[in-house]
Amino acid sequence: MNKDNTYQYRLSVIVAIYNVEPYLERCLESIVHQDLSKDEYEVLLINDGSTDRSLEIAKRYEAEYTNFIVYSKENGGLSSVRNFGIEHSHGRFIMHVDADDFLEENVIGKVVKVAEDKELDLCFFRYISHPDGRKIDLFWNFSKYKLYTGEWLLLNNMKVTSTWCGIYNHSFLDKSGIEYFGRISHQDVEYNYRLYPLAKRVMFTDYYVYHYSIEGESITRTKDIKKKQQNLLDNLQIAHNIKNYANSGKCNTPIRRFLNRKMNSIVVAFLLSFLRKENTYSYGFIKEFINQAEIKGVYPCGRTYSWKTTVLLLLVNIKPLYLLSARILNSSKNC
Repeated sequence: MNKDNTYQYRLSVIVAIYNVEPYLERCLESIVHQDLSKDEYEVLLINDGSTDRSLEIAKRYEAEYTNFIVYSKENGGLSSVRNFGIEHSHGRFIMHVDADDFLEENVIGKVVKVAEDKELDLCFFRYISHPDGRKIDLFWNFSKYKLYTGEWLLLNNMKVTSTWCGIYNHSFLDKSGIEYFGRISHQDVEYNYRLYPLAKRVMFTDYYVYHYSIEGESITRTKDIKKKQQNLLDNLQIAHNIKNYANSGKCNTPIRRFLNRKMNSIVVAFLLSFLRKENTYSYGFIKEFINQAEIKGVYPCGRTYSWKTTVLLLLVNIKPLYLLSARILNSSKNC
């Protein structure tokens, strides 16, 4: 039974749907077969302008299960789906599921109970990758069922990762005022960098809950050079957003320092990667990357977390010298 009368359900599951016809039924079947009764959780199926049979499949589940609700909207990308889903959710806790992934059966109720009993802001779980079936714990450095703050975890090397790695307290999200940002890749990582420092009660469980599918092509695994380039430029937008957030006065000094250095490290890592022998990006794109980094205020780069990369700033931050190095190393590539 819901311990918070503000919410109609213990959990809201938000499923982002866009042209996922081959996978959607598998995903929805896994959500049906859970250790929660139908009046304890709702499933929001948010169709983001699909042009295949995804909407037809979603409506079939809505007709069969009273706790499934279909929403259709114009295509706006994953960020818009997640913002829409949170706004229309009625659960005390919120879970995001990508429609080409699926859940372990009869387990999410156990995670919800931990989150309820401990009154958590964030509650994380383990996942299984496919097609290799590897069982992965992104948080192996931290004890299970021990209470942490998000700030302490960030300052102690917690990996900021995907939205689907845990459940979120709905009230905590509302109070944070933080929303997903625009049409960028890794939008959930950008969101979590801003959200985690605010969390006062965080816990890791030992449940394997999520089945992450790495079959097919995604933004990060695409072979399309234009998409790969846009993915890199999106990281500049993330660095810009997080540095602005860090310096907005909303963060204390340790978190402000952490976020600034972390974003500096990300930008420097890309710049150094362009100078490696295995780099496949053209000199023309490298110039565009630096120009965009300047526009977004993340170049020249500040101090990073590594003394090695901080020393290399002497090369990276002198634009003519860096571009000359890139031109020489990429002389065989088209501009």
